[in-house]
Amino acid sequence: RGAHPQRLPVLREDPFNLLDLTAVPALAIRISIGLRSGGFILVAEDYVWHDILLLVVPVVRLVRALRHFQNFHLLLRAFRLTIEALPVLLYVLVLEAMIFSSLIYVFERGDNIESLPKALWLVIVTMTTVGYGDVVPKSMFGFVITSVLIVTSALYMAIPLGIVGNAFSRVWEDKDRLLLMEKTRARILQGGFAAKDIPELFELYGGRSGTMTLQTFRALLKDMKIGLSDRRIAELFQSFDTDNSGTVDDQEFVRVLFPAA
Repeated sequence: RGAHPQRLPVLREDPFNLLDLTAVPALAIRISIGLRSGGFILVAEDYVWHDILLLVVPVVRLVRALRHFQNFHLLLRAFRLTIEALPVLLYVLVLEAMIFSSLIYVFERGDNIESLPKALWLVIVTMTTVGYGDVVPKSMFGFVITSVLIVTSALYMAIPLGIVGNAFSRVWEDKDRLLLMEKTRARILQGGFAAKDIPELFELYGGRSGTMTLQTFRALLKDMKIGLSDRRIAELFQSFDTDNSGTVDDQEFVRVLFPAA
């Protein structure tokens, strides 16, 4: 079914389908090892594949299970809302780490910190408030620099965490509408439709005007077997009808449901 031309948009736009495809080579590897080793007693050259089956495949299977957690899409949406601000914050974070690691290396050079990477390690565990304690400053200047680093990094780390937290709060307040739209988008893709097919659907149900009222919009979703109640369909219609005109055209539909199209 996945190879059918109408199913190709699903494979392209849903990353979980790529994870599903990994189950095929995993099964083939398992069978191959069993056939070549006369059971599951491994020979030396099979250990690479054995490690893949033992370590990689279980992780992939756990990631595949994320598709069943609808709230995971809310977390991804929160990160997408903050993606524009995070690169600058990360750049400043890296710059601060390089400056303080250089200062610590200058004043702690010797038996305590013999290389710049080790000084950078001290800075990273300090900035992230992990503090393993395997590397600590010993000189007075080292203590002063590390103390300044602790205060500045604690204040600075609150900025990106606050941005992501605020974005997630906004997304969570609107979670019902977002999850409803995500479900509708997934059902449309599973039906073999893509963003380019929406204008034809609107012309088919809405006539030459290419607009739909709530009644025709309900008929469209019922025929597509999306599985939404009348109340949910009305809520979804209001999400698309941003100008409160009582009608929805194909551009409004695509702009909300397929923003990247």
